Amino acid sequence: MSTHEIIAIDGPAASGKSTVGRLLAKELDYRFLDTGAMYRALTVACMRDGIDWADSGAVIACCRAAKITLVPGPQADRVLLDGEDVTHRVREPEVTARIHRLADQAAVRQLMVVKQREVAHAAPTVAVGRDMGTIVFQDARFKFYLDASEEVRATRRRAELEAAGESVDRQAMIEAIRRRDMQDMGRAIAPLKVADNAEVVDTSQLTIPQVVALLAEKIRGTID
Repeated sequence: MSTHEIIAIDGPAASGKSTVGRLLAKELDYRFLDTGAMYRALTVACMRDGIDWADSGAVIACCRAAKITLVPGPQADRVLLDGEDVTHRVREPEVTARIHRLADQAAVRQLMVVKQREVAHAAPTVAVGRDMGTIVFQDARFKFYLDASEEVRATRRRAELEAAGESVDRQAMIEAIRRRDMQDMGRAIAPLKVADNAEVVDTSQLTIPQVVALLAEKIRGTID
């Protein structure tokens, strides 16, 4: 399969890319690949095994040994780590705070790129993450970068956590979003940025269905 059959969607935390990507994949009958969930699952694996983040060898060994499975569901994919359901665990604040420990390591990213390409080249895929259009699928025919204001993104992430039974201060969430943006955009390896030829879509004032419809229209219009 060529990368022409891959739709790459990038964007910062809580920009709506994962939800949009999942629904868009369903709309187009494509496979959905949430690479952020993969990094989160690896972060959980390292935390579970008590890995020293400064020990790159141990981190890589843990990542190589971890078996990650994304199981499609009606509302969201379930994330399995070595057979254990860690769907809710991967979204916890402590995981979010540590995910950059993996994302900043070149060897980990190289390993993940290989795994992501293996999954996506098996079938037409909507791939969502932070370096889909810039690194993993540079030749993807369709590239989108979803964005939204810090306040809107913080509100969305806070709602997700509250739905899971966690209470988070709004200002604290805005600050967490800001820190994550700085980490993602400032890292030396595969920083978050708009890919060449990517279309930027501001989702601040759009509902999820509206964003899905917009992207589907653009894709179908080009294909047709």
